[in-house]
Amino acid sequence: MILHCCRYLIAGICVVLATLLVANYPLNTTIIFVGLGIYTILLWFYPDLWIFLVPVAIPLVNFAPWSGWFFFDLLDALLLLTLALFLCRQTSKTHSPPLSPRELLLIVAISFSVMISCIIGLWPFPPLDANSFSNYHSHYNALRVGKGFFWGLILALMLRHNMCKPKTLLRYFAPGLLAGLSGVCLWVLWERQVYSGLFNFDSDFRIVGPFSGMHIGGVGIDAYLALVFPWVLSCFFLWRQWWVKILGLGLTGVGLYAILVTFSRIAYGSLSISLLLLIGGLMLQKINLRNWLLGVVGLLLFGALVVWPISQGDFIQQRFESVGHDIGVRQHHWYTAFNMRDTNWKTLLFGMGLGSYPRTYAFLSDENERPSDYRFINQPDEQFLRLPSDGYLYMDQRVNVSGNQNYCLSFNVRTYNSRAHLTAAMCEKSLLYSFRCQWMEFKCGDTQGQWQSVERCFNSGVVGSGNWIYQRRPVVLSLLNPKKNTVCDVDKIQLLDREGHNFLKNGDFSSGSDNWLFTADNHLPWHAKNLWVHLLFEQGWCGVLLFSGLIVVCVYRCFRLVIIGDRIALLVLSSIGGISTVGLIGSVLDFPRITILLCLLLSLGCWWPGCLDQKHWRAWDR
Repeated sequence: MILHCCRYLIAGICVVLATLLVANYPLNTTIIFVGLGIYTILLWFYPDLWIFLVPVAIPLVNFAPWSGWFFFDLLDALLLLTLALFLCRQTSKTHSPPLSPRELLLIVAISFSVMISCIIGLWPFPPLDANSFSNYHSHYNALRVGKGFFWGLILALMLRHNMCKPKTLLRYFAPGLLAGLSGVCLWVLWERQVYSGLFNFDSDFRIVGPFSGMHIGGVGIDAYLALVFPWVLSCFFLWRQWWVKILGLGLTGVGLYAILVTFSRIAYGSLSISLLLLIGGLMLQKINLRNWLLGVVGLLLFGALVVWPISQGDFIQQRFESVGHDIGVRQHHWYTAFNMRDTNWKTLLFGMGLGSYPRTYAFLSDENERPSDYRFINQPDEQFLRLPSDGYLYMDQRVNVSGNQNYCLSFNVRTYNSRAHLTAAMCEKSLLYSFRCQWMEFKCGDTQGQWQSVERCFNSGVVGSGNWIYQRRPVVLSLLNPKKNTVCDVDKIQLLDREGHNFLKNGDFSSGSDNWLFTADNHLPWHAKNLWVHLLFEQGWCGVLLFSGLIVVCVYRCFRLVIIGDRIALLVLSSIGGISTVGLIGSVLDFPRITILLCLLLSLGCWWPGCLDQKHWRAWDR
């Protein structure tokens, strides 16, 4: 009875938290509540459906470029409801064997290590203000990084509860991964068509897909593709329907295209490692050699048709020519991260704390360019944005403007340096690349510490023009302080058309960063650029050893299953090989969505063997 009461109490708390999050979300809350209501109804009647929907939502439910929220977002609300419904609809009969003492010990040890590192990152607990959840230099960044591990563990335990139901993975999890990948690939195709052209391989434009966490660079989309793309092959040996194989062939083509147009050399290496593991695993299994050779040759020829034109582009060749220089930059960056750590026993064991890398880099780095530490300043009668010049940082808001229209941009500005001036740009912009801009510079060095109103009227020209379906690019208003060693205060921004309609939201910054998302040109200050360096810096040797141990256990158990013919284990093994390769030059665990997905696949690799016997393994191949 007490256990049931606790379950319902936790479920109620989850519903309340999700409601509060959505109620304060800076986008259309009515549509969001309706969408989450439909999601709740679906899970109430089909409790296992979350195993399909969550892998779809992890990459695609991401609205940070419009909302400005990147600490907590709608995915958190969706996962809170998922947990609440799981607790309410869970039956007393479990479908999985109980945790062994060793498994329980590993879970407790990893949870304890992450919790200690999270507390270190949070300490000292600063007062809550507009900067607490809008700046990576905030101590509360520990919560943003930590939620990836928290949700990863919760969802892994939930998946384990359902893992041994007949055909659960075949019906839900694998299709969910493939549906999520399909959504990402469609996003990539749209992104390429709109910004550079599908077949323009000379442009230096690089995709980010729906991964808004890449507004400070990083390997978000590389890591996702490394984790999920190997599962495309499940279409060929987990289902026998001909139409599934045709869909799999199409998804192979667009997925391979998406990997190639990242123009990420480590993504190419990850793809190679994943394919080698898949081919090696299939060779170990008892399969029809003739069909296997025909399949491999067919896929290689199909892949060559996609790879060949991209490999002839100028940009990809430039990328490979600069490998030596970039390795040197990475090595110096890792050396800098090692030197920034404290030397006490606490740091040695538990690191500098979750989310502490950007903050520590800003204060202690000896590299050339430091990141900009923008702030929202709260005074008794107003709240405004303080925009320093370091790091070439842009404050962006997406605006729904059209081409060849007249607009007026006005705002209040204040500075204390005679050299200061502020730049505003209205551009067609992806997350990191700008096209067809209207640039406006405002000299504000003569304000002498007093607020001054400035205004500029202009015609948008070609900005915002084009067909809505396949040409129209999102338009962004960006603010930039380009003068070194100066600071500009900005307030009361308006972008008006002839009728006086204001296209900007939260222009007085009274709601902090709502609707504003910063982007940065220099990406090194925000990432350790190596999975193991990142773990050592933020979680110490305990984090490194425990996470490495988890991977070793997963690989060992999957390898044992691969030898006797299990192909789910082979797919997991290929995914882990791919993400580990990306981790050589990317700190993938500072993307919470990637952390969640990685935890799900690691748990699948660790617990899948315990749920099946020989009869089940044979059934999967039939």
